[in-house]
Amino acid sequence: MHRRALLAAVASVGALAAPGCVGGVFGEDPPLRLRAMRVNGNETDVRCRLPTSVVESSPALGEILSRADETPTGEWATMGVSEQTGGDVVSALDDACVQTGGIYVVDGRPYFVSVTFTSGADAAAHHAGGSHDHTTASD
Repeated sequence: MHRRALLAAVASVGALAAPGCVGGVFGEDPPLRLRAMRVNGNETDVRCRLPTSVVESSPALGEILSRADETPTGEWATMGVSEQTGGDVVSALDDACVQTGGIYVVDGRPYFVSVTFTSGADAAAHHAGGSHDHTTASD
């Protein structure tokens, strides 16, 4: 009887964990990495003050900045995101800033923010198409 109860408990836990486990083990990793790092603010002269409304309109940007607030200054907080989400973050930064790629200041706190491919092969494939433009106002 004890063995059946134990097996039933393990089966129940397995059934509850399986959807997340299957997605994590067999699902694809997000193609992009969104990163943010708290910095001192004197690392570069390129800076952009991001209005709170920009951060609030981009949940992923808000999330990664919150994670960066929980990490020591100078260490990256990282999360995987889809191409759509990564593109939305890049667009939000481009729309809010005359010059991108430097320090982003939110509520007086300076950060570096970056969106990169998680795989070198994905980056190469992305750039091989040649049908897009990475220019910003600073180019």
